[in-house]
Amino acid sequence: MPTLLEQTAELALDLLEKNGVLLPFCKLTDASGAPVYICPEDQRDLAHDGVRAELQRRLEKKDVKEFAICADVEAKFAHQEVPLRCLRIEYQGGGSAIGIYYFPLTLQDGRASLGKYLFADVPKKELEDNPPAT
Repeated sequence: MPTLLEQTAELALDLLEKNGVLLPFCKLTDASGAPVYICPEDQRDLAHDGVRAELQRRLEKKDVKEFAICADVEAKFAHQEVPLRCLRIEYQGGGSAIGIYYFPLTLQDGRASLGKYLFADVPKKELEDNPPAT
């Protein structure tokens, strides 16, 4: 069975192929083990503030086992002169550390594809210190 990270990447590719654009979204597993999708209410919310606010509310209620927040971004890495289009996934699975993955993203002739991830980081917690429910 694919991991939540893999499921989120696959869903992002499907949405990008169907819609031509990808709005930020979150896929999580709640405390009961059920999948939950959080999408922006406003299509102009590219910073995904609404998605993060809803995720934070669920974390505070201890209703999250794991989550992945996904966005289509441009990222510039130290070894590159120009930004690269990437699928950025923030993933937290069972612990309090959040891993951030950047997958090179290509959309050509209506087909979306990902390259091998370029960078993974465990930053300072961007969300409040509320570990997922176990």
